[in-house]
Amino acid sequence: MSAPNTPETNDTTASSGSASRLSLGRLATRGAVVSGGAQIGRFVLQSLGIVLLGRILTPADYGILAMIIAIVGIGEIIRDLGLSSAAVQSKELSQDQQSVLFWINTAIGFVLFVVLFISAPLIAAFYNHPEISDVVRLISCTFVINGVASQYRAGLVRDMKFGRISGIEIVAQAVALGLAVVMALSGWSYWSLAWQQIIQAGVILVGLIFVARWRPSFPPRGTKIATQLRYGTNFALTQLVIYTSTNISSVLLGKRFGAEPLGLYNRAYQLFSLPMNQLTAPATNVALSTLSKIQDETDRFNQFVRRGQLVLSSIVICGYVWAFTQADSLVSLVLGDKWSGMTSLLQIFIMGGVFQILSFSSYWIFLSKGLTGSNLRFALLTRSGLIVLVVLGSLNGIHEAAVAYAIGVAIIWPLGLTWLRVLHGVSVWPLFLTGVRTVAAYAMGGLGAYFGSTVFESDLVSLLMSLLFMAVSLLVVAAAWPAFRRDVSMIFKTTTLIGRSK
Repeated sequence: MSAPNTPETNDTTASSGSASRLSLGRLATRGAVVSGGAQIGRFVLQSLGIVLLGRILTPADYGILAMIIAIVGIGEIIRDLGLSSAAVQSKELSQDQQSVLFWINTAIGFVLFVVLFISAPLIAAFYNHPEISDVVRLISCTFVINGVASQYRAGLVRDMKFGRISGIEIVAQAVALGLAVVMALSGWSYWSLAWQQIIQAGVILVGLIFVARWRPSFPPRGTKIATQLRYGTNFALTQLVIYTSTNISSVLLGKRFGAEPLGLYNRAYQLFSLPMNQLTAPATNVALSTLSKIQDETDRFNQFVRRGQLVLSSIVICGYVWAFTQADSLVSLVLGDKWSGMTSLLQIFIMGGVFQILSFSSYWIFLSKGLTGSNLRFALLTRSGLIVLVVLGSLNGIHEAAVAYAIGVAIIWPLGLTWLRVLHGVSVWPLFLTGVRTVAAYAMGGLGAYFGSTVFESDLVSLLMSLLFMAVSLLVVAAAWPAFRRDVSMIFKTTTLIGRSK
């Protein structure tokens, strides 16, 4: 017999709901803290790798690896089939269901390993670089390693064990970088970059198996995974379209212009995407695991998305604007004179990246609400246009390819918001206004950074002065612009919440 619906019962229920909301908020904040702290470590390691390996190796070495990764990346998307994200997004996931997903990922990984291993001479012939055949065979091993690791990682993300994931990834990255530097100094050239990929993937796999309390089983026949397969397939197809639009230029540039120009293009893109990737990957993990749990609470959901966009975009855009104004000095100090040809490429990518980072709020909404079918249709429409732009640009040169990419990703941001508003009734106007305000405010700060860097001729001193002038400029903008001042206040409040969660 059920308990009577008394005021005391209602109070208890409300209290329980509030506690649940508070607990979820604390978990999300703690996840952001752990992920953010770990990303600092990862950023330092990757930056160190860019400096050390960039000064030892040549643009041609990076170009050879870029030729391979552009093709291997497609296989990685097929290998995962979106099932790791499907496992995270599922409201409920049984042991049998996750085990089925594990065996699917592992089987696909093994099949792709065999296919790529056999196809290595064909890839080498396509690029007219016979020496990369054996490198392709080595890199193909990552399919098996990552296939086994997928559901271990997904389980830890689902349980919000971000600290364990971050710790494993930092150790793996440090070990792989250290060995790659030793190999590069020993004259292994592009082989050191290939072995870095294998070592990092292998250490991550060992770490995930060691810390995860989950073990795959042999589930009974008839285990229902139709929902996960549908979500994962739509997600994977979307990722495939996005990846193709981003990396088709590497294939075409490598084929048409060779390893060295591709190396400059690839390093510029990697240097531009480094801060974005370091923040968006853990932010998406936290956002997906959090927003999926509150997808039916409209007001709370919208508040989480807006705050997440504001914090993420403010950090990245601020850094991008400063880097744009200081690109010459940064490339010279970090990589040396042999990489001077990538300065203008870096600036072009940054201009597109400012708007690309704003698109992640739409991406979070698509995934957390299970709108993978709609996301696929949106990606097919917009990324097809981007692919056409990039192909046309790649036929003319590396700079034209970069410009085409920047224009394409900038257009996708407002189109994504419009799509969500028109087809799904999502409230996106606050996201748009916040995004425009963020870009405008930090652009004003960038003007201060530019003028500050002209005071002294020394690269190091001009970089320091640009930071000082940019900080002062942003303080002036905040004082004169109430809406931006409120945004800054929200960022500080979020930071304070993160600090308390420690």
